[in-house]
Amino acid sequence: MTVVEFKIKKDGMREKAAVAEQSGDKQLDTVALNAVRSVFPFKPLPKNFSSKTLGFRIHLGYNQPIPGVPCPTTPPGVYQVKEGITTPRAIDQPDPEYSEEGRKAKYQGTAILGLTVGGDGLPYDICVLEALGHGLDEKAIEAVQHWTFKPGVKDGHGVPVRVSVETTFRIY
Repeated sequence: MTVVEFKIKKDGMREKAAVAEQSGDKQLDTVALNAVRSVFPFKPLPKNFSSKTLGFRIHLGYNQPIPGVPCPTTPPGVYQVKEGITTPRAIDQPDPEYSEEGRKAKYQGTAILGLTVGGDGLPYDICVLEALGHGLDEKAIEAVQHWTFKPGVKDGHGVPVRVSVETTFRIY
């Protein structure tokens, strides 16, 4: 992960942008820095903004799941919910833990995961369908790995079924 820091002046122009934490790959760090530099100028800051600049620190991760990218196709032998196949039902679903980043940001929301529920009621092939970020997607996956389900049934036998589930993060 590369961390880039920069400041925006009141007129929306960038004051400086620099790599604050290196990823270990100089070429990736350069790409991250150039990406941040390419989005200027911003809209001017509000007239009542009291400071001369507004500072930002952006964490740019590589090979991260992209929100909205579908999970891999359903492999042969795994069913979709349709006529003749009952829908798996969660019977034990421990709540996900908050990530430190999500807790600090007081971020709330729902991550949607795709997964296969095996004929034994255990989940596998878990992937993110709709991401939240802030480390919460990883926490959602960790929690769902411990869920148990009443499996989907076809012709009286438990069968693997591809489903989606929601994991909600709320700060009380």
